[in-house]
Amino acid sequence: MLGAVTRRRWLVWTIALLLVCLDIGVAYGAGTHSTAFYLVNNGVLVLMTVGITNLWVQGGMKARDLTLLGVGLTVYDYLATAAFPLMAAMFDRLSGLPFSPMIGWRVGAGLVGGIGLGDVLLATIFPLVMWKAFSRTAGLIAAGLALLALAGVFSLLSNDRVFPAMVVLGPIMLAQYLFWRWRCGAERTTQQFRAALSAPLSIP
Repeated sequence: MLGAVTRRRWLVWTIALLLVCLDIGVAYGAGTHSTAFYLVNNGVLVLMTVGITNLWVQGGMKARDLTLLGVGLTVYDYLATAAFPLMAAMFDRLSGLPFSPMIGWRVGAGLVGGIGLGDVLLATIFPLVMWKAFSRTAGLIAAGLALLALAGVFSLLSNDRVFPAMVVLGPIMLAQYLFWRWRCGAERTTQQFRAALSAPLSIP
């Protein structure tokens, strides 16, 4: 992501190194449940999300492949979170370390809310891939549905419960892909998407 802002490699690596040191320093200085750590760690994760999603989309990720990945992660998330306590144990272990893979925030005295990095990645990249594959409308609808789904998940959570967000996001992704595949036909290639972006707007 930083490479898209500046082409000076030394500056990119300097900023990346500073972020790493800052995350580690705040984690061990102020604690991994402090407001300062959440601000720094969340910022690092947001930058990572932007960078990864750009790489995937520009690399030609297809909506079909991403949907299949989402369906597979739905099954995995259910088994690891609801059927077995693997995800809860992992978050408990990683929450005390720097670079915790969860965008978190304080919701009260000693209480923490958050969403896993994997869920954020899928919710972020799917609208972009749908836009590339089908249309801008498909991308906007996907973004809106992802926000509504995550808001619904947060509203149902209790203070000490880990919920498999992909159980909600995965079926929504599958339903959207099937609808737009039926409505628009085959997905656009990256070349077709770029051609559509550069085409002049038609004004009636």
